[in-house]
Amino acid sequence: NALPKELKKANAEWKGKETETVFLLPAFEDRREKKIELDIWLEFFGWWLAEGCAEKYRTTITQRKDPQKINAIENCLNRLLFKYSHYPRIGNFVIHNKQLAAYLMQFGHAHDKFIPVWIKQLSSRQLRIMLNALMLGDGFSRTGHNTLQSAYCTVSPKLADDVQEILLKTGYSGNIRMVRRKGRRSFNGVAR
Repeated sequence: NALPKELKKANAEWKGKETETVFLLPAFEDRREKKIELDIWLEFFGWWLAEGCAEKYRTTITQRKDPQKINAIENCLNRLLFKYSHYPRIGNFVIHNKQLAAYLMQFGHAHDKFIPVWIKQLSSRQLRIMLNALMLGDGFSRTGHNTLQSAYCTVSPKLADDVQEILLKTGYSGNIRMVRRKGRRSFNGVAR
């Protein structure tokens, strides 16, 4: 779990919808609608938001540094049931599927990625699945001022806002700050 138990809990309780069990990937061109177990989709979507991109006919998730994360991504992709190729030298997992890529492209590229409203309305349990993969991808934990903090980094202001909303809905508090590094800006959301 990427969110440590020691994090300060927010005093809020989200009553989201746990009714969904299947995600329907919309039909595309000659491909029919595809049913995917929602919990698996949420984990995949978290990894894709953190480490992925989609273009025309392929979806790529990149992770080359951490063997545990590589195994977690591979495990998720095996349960997602799309054929994929893994290129360990460059750290890419590639799914060649126009239907999947076309669906994911609507959620933007690095600077404008976001989480759709329907996902943000799900239960805390389901949101934690996505949040955990998101944090494993672009998050980190550290100890400071006698507390354990987790931070999530993104270059997308909308995604930073969405992650903060999900933190609240999963019982955590968070704040957003802009950090400039080498001419680039990113937003760090710190969960406390």
